[in-house]
Amino acid sequence: MYKKIYKNLIIVSGVGQRVGKTTFICQLLAHFKEADVIALKISPFWHNINTSEDVIIKNDRFLILKESNTQARKDSSRMLLSGAQKTYYIQAVDADVYEAFHYLNDNYIKDKAVICESAALLNYIKPAVHFYISGKQTENIKTENIKRQRKITVNYLNETCFDFDMRLLSLSNKQWRILNSK
Repeated sequence: MYKKIYKNLIIVSGVGQRVGKTTFICQLLAHFKEADVIALKISPFWHNINTSEDVIIKNDRFLILKESNTQARKDSSRMLLSGAQKTYYIQAVDADVYEAFHYLNDNYIKDKAVICESAALLNYIKPAVHFYISGKQTENIKTENIKRQRKITVNYLNETCFDFDMRLLSLSNKQWRILNSK
């Protein structure tokens, strides 16, 4: 299956909960705070939605919300608080993720710089950069291989520290790219 490349999109993934995905995204958002980046959290788990939530669309396949609460203890709230211009939240099982993303992209985030937390979306599209967050120390990928592989393994060293230098990431004309470290 052909996968369209979204040069305006970073996807952050990792296996399991509490490996640092949202923390890493929050650091990226803080680093690019002046660039008006959109944050997107995609979850396959259905949660009860507060009646005060800003629901964009809800059907039997997916739910899309616009986050507006910076006081809640949700990942999407943390992203908004960290510097996202806007934050959206999608609830969808993996089979419906692309349809939900496509709807959100076409109507709200097209041509904007986006950082997304999702593993399932990788089955349907190719981001400009894919960060895989590892909870354990692993062998680093050499910088010269990063552009070719389009996947960067980032190690979550402790509560606030990762082994990726944010200065290697560039955003220009709403397109993300990895810079050479030389």
